Amino acid sequence: MLKYLARRVVFIFASLLVISIVLFAIFQFMPGDPVLRMMGDRMGDMSPEEWEIEVEAVRQLMGLDGPIVWQYIRWIINMASGDWGISIVQRRPVLEAIRVPIAWSVVLNVSATIIVFFITVPLGILCAVKRGKLFDNGTLVFTMLGFSMPNFLVAVLLIVIFAVTLQWFPIAGMISPIPPDTSWLRFVDRLRHMALPLITITFVGLAGVTRQVRAAMCDALTEDYVRTARSKGLKEKVVVFSHAFRNVLIPLVTTMTGSLITMFSGNLVIETLFVWSGMGRVMIDSIFRADYAVVMAMSVFYALVALIAIFIMDIVYGLVDPRVKVMR
Repeated sequence: MLKYLARRVVFIFASLLVISIVLFAIFQFMPGDPVLRMMGDRMGDMSPEEWEIEVEAVRQLMGLDGPIVWQYIRWIINMASGDWGISIVQRRPVLEAIRVPIAWSVVLNVSATIIVFFITVPLGILCAVKRGKLFDNGTLVFTMLGFSMPNFLVAVLLIVIFAVTLQWFPIAGMISPIPPDTSWLRFVDRLRHMALPLITITFVGLAGVTRQVRAAMCDALTEDYVRTARSKGLKEKVVVFSHAFRNVLIPLVTTMTGSLITMFSGNLVIETLFVWSGMGRVMIDSIFRADYAVVMAMSVFYALVALIAIFIMDIVYGLVDPRVKVMR
């Protein structure tokens, strides 16, 4: 097991290294000079000589001087040591600029993943057990809506219904303009602002996972070992959960891992639409304002989340199914 874990860790670092090289090369060839964008508003206050000296000093500070290979080596070493560069828009270290947005994105997406898991697993199992009946057909229609509707359209509909018409939740933001006095009321206020983006992400995620669980469970219920268990007189709950469900775990783990990765990388529009100060909003703002240091740092973070999720998925495979020999 230790050898396997060591190989996977080496694979993660090697993949991150390749991804970082590709990202660095892409952003190096993007048009424009980040130093000139950062100092553009100060040009009129200096003489040409002072301007050149200042530009060169800032270029050295940002690690943009010297050959491209040396720039990359310096950048990757600084990343490993916790120095992720300077945001030219916020004019502070990148790590300080993205620490809070990453935390809020983790809260939102992990909460949505947990809710999706606890809803879709029993829902998919129940649909498979009641295959072809009214409950199953109604759930398939409901999940089809989740497939056919883009997430931004779901968000707009929820805003119109629950924020504008019913006024149950705020339209956008993370806290009221005048925050409540006590910490408990501020927590409740946060939850109210979090409700609509959380419902949107959960609704979109329900469709795929529910149908995957249902399909895998339908296949498992037709296997010979299930018919044998039933012929022995075992209760239907025992047959479903002790025999059939074990074979659903691997496709379920795969689907949930993919959903988690998709949530982190695909909810940029949702966070922007609901003015949720997470990675999505900061990422889009940084792209439009050419803040490449922030974009590169967040891109590396997205890649790291995906690699860690796949690493955990491989380990869980071996735990839920002994036939998967990942621990050799």
